[in-house]
Amino acid sequence: MERRRRPDEGTGPRWSHGRRALAAALLSVPLVLVTAACDPDAPEPGTGVPSASTPAGTVVDGTPTAVPSDATSSEGSTGAPATDGTPTKKPPTKKPSEGLATVAPVERPRAAPVDLGDDAAAAPGLSARLVEVEDVDGTAEGPGEVAGAALRVTVELTNGTGRVVDLRGAVVNLYTGKDRLPTSLLSGPGTVALPASLGRDGTARATYVFRTDHRDGLLEVEVDIADAPSVVVFEGTR
Repeated sequence: MERRRRPDEGTGPRWSHGRRALAAALLSVPLVLVTAACDPDAPEPGTGVPSASTPAGTVVDGTPTAVPSDATSSEGSTGAPATDGTPTKKPPTKKPSEGLATVAPVERPRAAPVDLGDDAAAAPGLSARLVEVEDVDGTAEGPGEVAGAALRVTVELTNGTGRVVDLRGAVVNLYTGKDRLPTSLLSGPGTVALPASLGRDGTARATYVFRTDHRDGLLEVEVDIADAPSVVVFEGTR
C-alpha cells in the first residue's frame, strides 16, 4: 500500500529552529569580512585605533590610544594641564624696557661766564669770542620752525694749540632773562655753520639765528666744543 506524505514533509532533511539560526549566523561572517576588506578606511584588526566614540587614552587591544596634539601643554601655554596632570607655568612677560641699560645724560662742565665783549678760553690755546649780536627778522624753512623776531649771533674761534681741533658736534645755545629761557634755532637769514675742523693757527666764524621775543635784557650764549674740556659762557646785556 502506498504511504501518503503529509504536507509538511519534504524530501530533504528537516532543520530545527536552533539549527537554522546557527546556520544563518555562520553565513553572515564571510559577508562582514568581505565588507571590511573592501573599505580602505576601516582599521586593521589589532591596530588599537579608536573609533569616534572611544575617548583618548583608552586601551584598545593592549595599546593606549593617542592623545590629541592640542592637549599637550608646553612652556609658554596658557596654563592648561599637561598630559601627566601637572599644570604648566606661563613664563613672566618681559617689558620692552627690561634688560636695557639706562644711560644718564652727561653734563658738560661750564666755565666761569665772561662778558659779551670779552674773549673766553675754551682750552689752552683755543679761544672764542662773540663778534656780533644783532636784531633780525628770523625766517623759517626747516620743520617745526616759526618765523619771527630773532637774534643773530656770530661766533669766532681761534686755534693756537698747535694741533687740529675737531669741531664736529659743536653747539651754540642762547638763553634770555634771569630764568635762562631757551631759544630755538631758525634757518635764517645769513646763517653759517662751523667747519668740521679747525687747523693749526686757524680761525673760523659761524653765524646762528635764534627765535626770541626777548631781545633786550640779560643774554647768555653758550659755545660747546666737544674737543674742549668745558663749555664757554658769555653773559651780559647789550
